[in-house]
Amino acid sequence: MRPVEGSSFWSQSDYDEREEFARSVKVSLLGVSPRGVASFQPGSETIAEDWAIWRRLPFAEGIGPVLEQTYRLASALKLREVAELDHFLGEKLGTELSRSLIDAAKPFIEGKDQMRGNREWRKYCLKLENGEAPGHLPVMFALHAVMFRLPLACALQAYAWFEWKTGHLAIGKSSQAGHAEEPPVLFLDVKQEIAQIINPGPSDEDETGLRVV
Repeated sequence: MRPVEGSSFWSQSDYDEREEFARSVKVSLLGVSPRGVASFQPGSETIAEDWAIWRRLPFAEGIGPVLEQTYRLASALKLREVAELDHFLGEKLGTELSRSLIDAAKPFIEGKDQMRGNREWRKYCLKLENGEAPGHLPVMFALHAVMFRLPLACALQAYAWFEWKTGHLAIGKSSQAGHAEEPPVLFLDVKQEIAQIINPGPSDEDETGLRVV
């Protein structure tokens, strides 16, 4: 059984977490050979502290909500609005992180040969070529998740795993990163941010500036 949005979607009674998680990671990275870090760039503190900072700031305040909204917009074939979100994310994160996420997205764009038959994927890639959208990794990741029908919660966790894994590889600590089939306990702390992204409490949309539709 797949998790239902709004439920406790990592409950063992709902589905086999490890099996679903491993499948989501495999599908999301199909045809991709990552070349470097994205936005999780550990090294200033301990891994635990760096991961907590990443979860609270770029992920919870920008990347996660944009990925979630892209997922919903792409499901409704609203690619113009997706491009607006793509631009917004760059403004939200600043030049350095924006550039890193655009660079990290390139293997997803170049390596998705099996996606070239998908009309919506081709249309969005054309927007990238025409300069209508920058092509940040969370946006491309969400588009891919929709086209392969990954549940939103799984797509968010698979994205966080990509950040976690590439961040570890960049500092030569791949053994601490773990395997997709059984993610480390520290990594799984991101589930609380994912739950909040999917089911946010009441907020002032004018303050966040995230809702563009």
